[in-house]
Amino acid sequence: MKITGSQVFQGKNIYSHKKCIRLNLDLEGYSEIPTKDIKDFNETLKHMLPELSKHRCGIDEDQGFYKRLEEGTYLAHVSEHIIIALHNMLGLDVNYGKARELSGDLYYVIYQYEYAQTGLEAGRLAIDLINSLIARESFDIDIRFNQLKQLLKTEQLGVSTLAICEEAKKRGIPTLRLSEDRILQLGYGKYAKQIRETLNPDIREISATYRGTKRNVAAHMVDQVFDDGPTSIPLVAITGTNGKTTTTRLIAHILSIAGYTVGMTTTDGIYINKRCIFKGDTTGPQSALAILKNKDIDAAVLETARGGIIREGLAYDLADVGVITNITEDHLGIDEVHTLDDLAKVKALVGEAVKEDGFTVINGDDKMSLTIKTRFKSQLIIFSLHKDNKALQANLKNGGYGIYRDQDKLIVQKGSSSEVLMDIKDIGISMKGILIYNVQNAMASCAAAIGLGIDLTTIKLGLSSFNHEQNPGRFNMYYVNNTRVILDYGHNKDGYSSVLEGLKHMEYKHLLGVIGVPGDRIDKDIIDVGKCAGENFDYIIIKEDIEKRGRIRGEVADLLEKGVLATKFSKQNVLKILEETEAFEAALKRAEPEDVVIIFFEKSEPLIDIIESMPAKIEALSAK
Repeated sequence: MKITGSQVFQGKNIYSHKKCIRLNLDLEGYSEIPTKDIKDFNETLKHMLPELSKHRCGIDEDQGFYKRLEEGTYLAHVSEHIIIALHNMLGLDVNYGKARELSGDLYYVIYQYEYAQTGLEAGRLAIDLINSLIARESFDIDIRFNQLKQLLKTEQLGVSTLAICEEAKKRGIPTLRLSEDRILQLGYGKYAKQIRETLNPDIREISATYRGTKRNVAAHMVDQVFDDGPTSIPLVAITGTNGKTTTTRLIAHILSIAGYTVGMTTTDGIYINKRCIFKGDTTGPQSALAILKNKDIDAAVLETARGGIIREGLAYDLADVGVITNITEDHLGIDEVHTLDDLAKVKALVGEAVKEDGFTVINGDDKMSLTIKTRFKSQLIIFSLHKDNKALQANLKNGGYGIYRDQDKLIVQKGSSSEVLMDIKDIGISMKGILIYNVQNAMASCAAAIGLGIDLTTIKLGLSSFNHEQNPGRFNMYYVNNTRVILDYGHNKDGYSSVLEGLKHMEYKHLLGVIGVPGDRIDKDIIDVGKCAGENFDYIIIKEDIEKRGRIRGEVADLLEKGVLATKFSKQNVLKILEETEAFEAALKRAEPEDVVIIFFEKSEPLIDIIESMPAKIEALSAK
């Protein structure tokens, strides 16, 4: 067998809330051969690693793993137990592991670790040992184990530092191990404290003062470092299929009005106090860490995308508020996420990683979000467009919060006590209540702010003052030569449908669409976007993203065209121009006064440059 890949999860992840490593394995023909059928395998393994006698295994009996060996177990399962045994022999408290089949000889093993490089090497050692047993070759376990011990020494925290980490954990203070100069950070953002793992002079002095007493030195050190001051900053994490970026930006806006210096990660960059410090898609854990390490911020708002959750887990320990906007079909067939239930379990991690006295915000109108609410230990805030929503009403009866629309008013209710927050039409990004999906995003943002204890006056000001100019790429509207032009980042069927639903409330002569979708969607989802376009537009130009995401040039466009034509859309009114800016220019050229042109873009900046370079008068609308 061989290792074909590995992933290191430094925090909570879709497999476990513990730090884990995933090893991808190819069993090379041994997937259906139990160890009892491999000559001398079981007895030699027990002789070389007597630590395995302590493993009760899934049957939870004394020497349970030995019993499994005698009955006949399989190599991926054996590798999991060897890895855990090696950690325990090093004195590390590791006990979690599992093996799962992918297909045929392809498996993966998930196991807990304390130190990443030691954990990876333990995996390699386990596979090498198994291979030696299969080949009946000599294997010096003592030499390899001593090498593993030496590696651990280069990574391991000192006894004093470990004690400090434990005391911080007891106080709910998260710890980050910074790679540079062996620095340990206690807490996040403005209130974080950093100490050297070897202990800095001040802490040495504290330690010396209390040496020889029964006082808990590590506990006293943590208390002295924070000196009764704040130990944490408000942290909000936002996930979902659609609306993540808008909701993230709006929550950050409300917190800014409340006086916070906000660090924010989004699909378009990392922001500190509204200033972009890094441009790009920054919805993964490394970007989140950049925020949490920043000493200028006193609040963190983190857009948390599916891909980062799956590949690296979460960067933070626990959030004060977790927001799940909705869960609909998108990215299925990627990263072993094949069904909507699979996707829901991934998104659920954001709600699971919330403090017990914190809040998880979910969409009461979204069926899949409701299926995972029992996974959350925190309090719930449920938002809905409907006052009589069953989930919302049940939460209110339990004394919880609900945010809902009632006769064009936005209502905030806790238990039986309700208050009108504002008119729906006064929500800045709602286009006077027309854009229902942005009403939902505003509700989610309102709920998150309530979960953080922000007063309703500040929330109302935030919701009314945040407009489309502060939300680039989301229903940004311009007048060009008496033609209305809309730029939107919609990239799946639900995103398209939400925007097109809003357009039904606007008057226009013809509706022209420039459509595209990322290539990492399954064929059916791409075709469905084409069908949605065919059912709504009068004229369609199909383009493609620059980043093909595994597709060949023209493949996505052909699938979109297939979907469009399946709706009996006139073939004369559909055109393929694969380059995005060229497609946009062609749409503008074809448009007549009182038409609406909408482009679902990959990159907005070149399109805005085209609009601003046009000689005729251009007016950007705030869509309030």
